[in-house]
Amino acid sequence: MHMSRHSHDFLIVGPVGAGKTTLVRRLHALGARQRATSTTAAPPQPTVGTELLTLSRPSLTLLEVGGAMEPLWEGFLGHCRRGLLFVVDTSSACAVGAASVALLRLLSSEDPSNKRPLLLVLNQRDRLDALPEGIVRHLLRLDGMQETSRGRRISIHWTSGRSGDGVDGVLRWCVEELQRNPQASR
Repeated sequence: MHMSRHSHDFLIVGPVGAGKTTLVRRLHALGARQRATSTTAAPPQPTVGTELLTLSRPSLTLLEVGGAMEPLWEGFLGHCRRGLLFVVDTSSACAVGAASVALLRLLSSEDPSNKRPLLLVLNQRDRLDALPEGIVRHLLRLDGMQETSRGRRISIHWTSGRSGDGVDGVLRWCVEELQRNPQASR
């Protein structure tokens, strides 16, 4: 099942409230070399459906699929050429646990012959109620995930989309994946 008619370099998914839209806006500002919007601005509305972002510097496309569309996420994987970004709200044990289940479900649905690199974006680290890193690692089963990934490259990045901390590392990962596989069809 393919939900998108157009291919994109990176697919961004994650549960509702994980901070995907805020992250995408920060990535857009970085790609455009603009100053990111103030953290005092009104919070973004959650994406209902999809949002396609095209950056010119570096040249890449990101497709954000709203968390409410979780049952349909696997349908978007077929048009993703470079990598999967999975965003997790790390301020709640319940949110991290739900994200773990959603991530495992998505990865198990993917065609084994086309395993895309995965970046786990562990977001909302600026919040006062952010869980300690050890608890997040345990709830997501990160130590075992590398062992059971069967050849999939998995990277982990701690961020705060709201403050912008660590977002440059997410963009850097995307650029590295573009360079790693320059012959992927455009």
